[in-house]
Amino acid sequence: MIVDKMWRPHWNRLSEAQQKLVDDKIMHIIRFKPYESEGLGGELAGLRSYNKLESDLRIYFAICYECRKGGFVKVNNCPDCQEIENDVVKLFAAGPHSLLDTLGRERRKRIDKRKK
Repeated sequence: MIVDKMWRPHWNRLSEAQQKLVDDKIMHIIRFKPYESEGLGGELAGLRSYNKLESDLRIYFAICYECRKGGFVKVNNCPDCQEIENDVVKLFAAGPHSLLDTLGRERRKRIDKRKK
């Protein structure tokens, strides 16, 4: 799993136990049930959310092969896209459900910056 550099501050706010939970859940999702996560729409199209956890912790991620196949490369705007293999899962954020608003705001900034 790779953590997108824009979201590293969010990742670093999680406790070590929460980071391990995210790692474990993402590895399980990708290996066994990648589509049991929720594909997001609107301004978060191209990302997935997993929230079947015992807490308010939600995981926002992209599956690189799905991102490329679905044409979301420009929207996700990963600066290291060319160096990443298709079988990589890229973590964009993990945190409480309220992080969804922050994720949308940050994504709009990223897209606006790309247009300039």
